[in-house]
Amino acid sequence: MSIFHRDSELIHTLEKQSKFVPCDQDRILFREGDATAGLYILEKGIATLSKNLMGREIVVALQDTPGSLVGLPDIVGTAPHTVAATVLSGARLRLVARDDFNAIMGSDPLLFLKILQILAAEVRFTRRAVLHQLRSNWEGSWLQASSVPFISPPPRRLQRNDGSYGMSAAATK
Repeated sequence: MSIFHRDSELIHTLEKQSKFVPCDQDRILFREGDATAGLYILEKGIATLSKNLMGREIVVALQDTPGSLVGLPDIVGTAPHTVAATVLSGARLRLVARDDFNAIMGSDPLLFLKILQILAAEVRFTRRAVLHQLRSNWEGSWLQASSVPFISPPPRRLQRNDGSYGMSAAATK
């Protein structure tokens, strides 16, 4: 299930400048840290986005809605890919090269605004997902700060003798 709104005008414009990518078998589109070569448009099938966290590959998103844009944050941010992407065999996929994407965005500010709206939706979704995960971790036990690298550890005064974080029994009375 895709989390992002499909904009037909944007997809149509991008497709006009794209090339078909064969997917006769599972295909790695890019790896975490690869230079961003372009933007993929998923026409059919399933794409997974994964991230290496502490030596483990974690699936962070699944896209299966026609018109999903795979690699969007990285092409807009002109940065190496922050996740890896794979499509499953049988997917229909198109690639808009980086130079073509930049030319399209430079020629039509309204399309660039639509890209920003999609990115804003992704940021909102990600915030909700992170907060949901934090709430889930805190319900049963305190979050181990070392398990989530982008979260600062709680103040030292909350650290228990065993290294975990939480309030002492005396403090909760």
